Amino acid sequence: MSCDSGTLLNGRAQLGPESNAPNTVDTCTDGTSGGYHSDESLDRLKVSTVDGSPLAAGKTLRIEATVWGYSAFSSDYLDLYYAPDASAPSWTYLGTMTATAAGSHVLSTMYTPSSGSARAVVRAVFRYGGSLSSCGGGAYSDVDDLVFSAQ
Repeated sequence: MSCDSGTLLNGRAQLGPESNAPNTVDTCTDGTSGGYHSDESLDRLKVSTVDGSPLAAGKTLRIEATVWGYSAFSSDYLDLYYAPDASAPSWTYLGTMTATAAGSHVLSTMYTPSSGSARAVVRAVFRYGGSLSSCGGGAYSDVDDLVFSAQ
């Protein structure tokens, strides 16, 4: 089973534009500098179980983020977080990946949550340079959450 944002997250802030930007469960905002698909954006998030079973605590999850890397992509970073309860998120940092190309490409990782509620959430922060923060904060940062039902 999976949960997929589809085209909902395409773009960043008013660039694209991203529908319902910034698509977070709290007050984090996207950076507004640059241009659509010339600068960084997080365009899609997908969470699925590795074994194809329903999403649930204890199941290994594959988290896939479709990102748009800047031409100098080696300074683009994707930070991933997980919270077992979207209504009161307490973020667990999952790791950081560096963009592997300019333009559209997918970065992915796996995570096995030990707990979860009926509404768990994954947060992705795609940023140009800067430092690690679950709320982004940079001029070129894109912060998006994907809330999903877990059994």
